[in-house]
Amino acid sequence: MNLYKKKNINKKNINSIKENHFTNSKSIFEEMRLFALIVLLASILHSCGFCNRSEGAERVDENNFKGIENLHLIGVVTSVQKVQNKFEGYHGKGVIRLDLITSNVIEYDPREVQANYYCVIKDGKVEIFEEPARLRKGDTVKLDVRKREMTYIYLNGKIGVRDDIWISSPSFFCYIKEKGYEQL
Repeated sequence: MNLYKKKNINKKNINSIKENHFTNSKSIFEEMRLFALIVLLASILHSCGFCNRSEGAERVDENNFKGIENLHLIGVVTSVQKVQNKFEGYHGKGVIRLDLITSNVIEYDPREVQANYYCVIKDGKVEIFEEPARLRKGDTVKLDVRKREMTYIYLNGKIGVRDDIWISSPSFFCYIKEKGYEQL
């Protein structure tokens, strides 16, 4: 008894089914490859700062504290917001918000001219774009840009020092603007 005749399937139909299956698999593979290429391109453009909304704004080096080279301030922490995007490498950075106690710079807002910057000082408030360490509301921060040093005075009396402050990449600022992390 011929198995092909019993199920009304002949060798030609089997070959056609095999060919269609291979063609469908090939088109699915092509679609997946195209999708992966689009995702890769989008992430490359994003990580290069392509999405930076400050067109024409100057991108500064991580050690270029232009406009605040001699900044010295003391403030009390009002809030700390950690940036949660490990894919882009921002897992250590965040926004430290302070009520200003004393400062040799009263106002500083470089957002119109710089794509990346260290802080914004406005109306007695400060936003510092730096690793928040273990800071909490009520702790005190002493910043000395000339020395590239930030001292933390915790509510429990302990003191911490960060002596390697630096400016984040423009893509970090694009990300925090998209997420609404800036409040000043």
